[in-house]
Amino acid sequence: MKKVMGMLTLMVMMFSTISLAAYPEDLEDIEDVNYDDLIQLISQEPMDESKMIQDDVYALDQDVVIDKIVDGNVYAMGQNVKIEGANIFGNVFVMAEKVEIVNSQIGGSVFAMGETVNFSGSMNDVYVAGNRVNFNQDCSVWRNAKVSGGTINVNGEIGRDFTAFAETLNVAETAKITGKLNYSSDKEGTISENAQIGDVAFEQAEPNNTYQKKTGDYVFDFITIIARTLVIAVIIVFLVKKFKNLYTKENGLSEYLKSIGKGIGVLIVVPVISVLLMISLIGAGLGVSLLAIYIVIVYLATSIFAVEVAYRFEKENKAKIIGIAILVSIIVKAISFIPTIGGTIVFLTSLIGLGTLFDMIFKKVKNEAIDGE
Repeated sequence: MKKVMGMLTLMVMMFSTISLAAYPEDLEDIEDVNYDDLIQLISQEPMDESKMIQDDVYALDQDVVIDKIVDGNVYAMGQNVKIEGANIFGNVFVMAEKVEIVNSQIGGSVFAMGETVNFSGSMNDVYVAGNRVNFNQDCSVWRNAKVSGGTINVNGEIGRDFTAFAETLNVAETAKITGKLNYSSDKEGTISENAQIGDVAFEQAEPNNTYQKKTGDYVFDFITIIARTLVIAVIIVFLVKKFKNLYTKENGLSEYLKSIGKGIGVLIVVPVISVLLMISLIGAGLGVSLLAIYIVIVYLATSIFAVEVAYRFEKENKAKIIGIAILVSIIVKAISFIPTIGGTIVFLTSLIGLGTLFDMIFKKVKNEAIDGE
């Protein structure tokens, strides 16, 4: 739970900094940048303009590959996302189990979330959250890198500062950090004496017993999911009268597929709208509010899914509906601990939950039964 909330918090930080993300040309006014150690401007690279996509790219699939010239931003989500041999003039927003940026040049900044994230090529700023994050030897970050992860390996070049919140930090002899290395961990990182670093600042995190921490986290996670589902179930059961008529048990599969599609739409469209509002002059406050609401509903999506499943088995007995919903949420949480497949299943339940919320707000239900209570 803490990791999920940490990633969502970082995601807010990612989107809120979009208006500050600069392009490589902005560096021309900065005197302390050593251009000999940085990549060439993307605009100076030979390109076949006939293969250029002059628009933003939105990609959602199990396996996503971006290998084009993109004169715009890239938004990608899937199980595996690979950006290979691409030239992207805008920013890159990517969320996947495995993220790879290989031999690509990105004029804007990279905002990435994933279990494993690998960087090579060049980019402006980097904001990333992942269990294992690798800045490979042929990776060049023009400006700053801010990373939250389990194991972070640095082998490439960072033009300014590198900030990390890590369980394990490894800085190889090939690494070059022109600015300052700021990192927080429960133990000092492994930093090669041959690494070129302007300055190092280490903050000791509070030590903990790994076994107790994990056990406590598991207990806390299950208590939290039960409490969260209980609250959501009570609200829906007693306040949303039309919910019980949204779906039928007989049409489960087709309705779930439709909900997944709607959930994908909510997952992609709402952040995009929020970003556009935030970078506008008159809608910044509304954009931040919309993004905050978005984070809350994503956090609650699995609980909404659990209530939706409960209603397929029971329509009238409120106590039974709430009990089934809690049981379903516990099962989903247990499944989440299964390697690889667990994360995929939980992701799908979240999409269904988002789609269900969409229907709860916008779908008109015929012959809606309203209790007289």
